[in-house]
Amino acid sequence: MSDQPRNHWGVLLAVVAAADGVLGYLAATTQDTNLQAILAIGAIAMLLVCLWVVVKLGQPRRTSDDPSPMPGPVDPGPSLEIKYDLYISTPMDGLAQPAYDQHREQIRSLIEMLEAGRITRIACRIKEVAHGATQPTDVALERNLRSIRQSRVLVLVMPNRRSSSALVEVGAALAMGKVVFAFVASRLDNLPFLIRSSHHQPNGAAGPINLKTYTYGSMDDISRHILDNRHLIFGQPTLPPSAG
Repeated sequence: MSDQPRNHWGVLLAVVAAADGVLGYLAATTQDTNLQAILAIGAIAMLLVCLWVVVKLGQPRRTSDDPSPMPGPVDPGPSLEIKYDLYISTPMDGLAQPAYDQHREQIRSLIEMLEAGRITRIACRIKEVAHGATQPTDVALERNLRSIRQSRVLVLVMPNRRSSSALVEVGAALAMGKVVFAFVASRLDNLPFLIRSSHHQPNGAAGPINLKTYTYGSMDDISRHILDNRHLIFGQPTLPPSAG
């Protein structure tokens, strides 16, 4: 794929992601149940388009004068040093006030509980981006995917059923071979079908999908699960705290 088409895919991803965010926000704020259902379906459709574009962007380049067949996909994981024990992914942009502030504080409390339990290498947008700040979509996507590649596992925290770019991050993590732990409030039905059922699928030729799903009532439930099972989750002692 040449530079110019790749740039076009990036622009398309930015546009579709923005449209997905708008639809998700409208679905969360409208009082009309019929309109809410239509907007939710549209947001899910936009999310699927985002996943497709991410796959297209991940395909290796080929110059126009190279007649050789396109090589197979290359695993990018080993090329980056593991810097984080876990990456926390959670929907934020689609939340309206005051739910946005409440959920942001809940995730910050989760991070503090994990750090108190000596899991200090945590990547999360809430730690890195100031409250209310925004970044260009392509910059945020590149930064988030890089952090996922540099993390041992991804932890998804879903406070309710909604379309979110966090689901794109789950798909990217699974494509990278990462282990994903999906925590959803109240009931597993609040997760998309493919996520809540994928770990029940029989192992295929490519091996099992490393995805586990759980329900939670509070951030304490999530932190306790991770801390109590750290050796099973990470397979070895967690990374030492960073100097300073």
